Amino acid sequence: MLVLLLRILAFLLAVYLLWRLLTELYTAIRERRPARMPARRVVEPRVESLTEGGKKVLRVYLPGVASERDISLKVLSESIEVRASSPRESFFKIIPKGAKHRIRTRRFKPPVLEIEME
Repeated sequence: MLVLLLRILAFLLAVYLLWRLLTELYTAIRERRPARMPARRVVEPRVESLTEGGKKVLRVYLPGVASERDISLKVLSESIEVRASSPRESFFKIIPKGAKHRIRTRRFKPPVLEIEME
């Protein structure tokens, strides 16, 4: 009877120690985790369309975007998809271009992305 009681106590002690260990581990992991980043809002950038000497020029205003590496330009059959990110906002816009237009050059001088098409 005494042996059974000692085995039960040993089992309960092991369960208690395991519970304490897991609780401390969970607390340590939770404290190391970085604070949740605030969600950035998605904004549609302002676009100006100009015609200069037979060329179509698009100016996309992306305030807060630091470099061209933060911009993704995807050319589709009849449109251009522009995605960009800044510390505060994400930008997204689909710009119709027509099937006959091809992108010739693109330049980024903050905050304006200039896309020249022929």
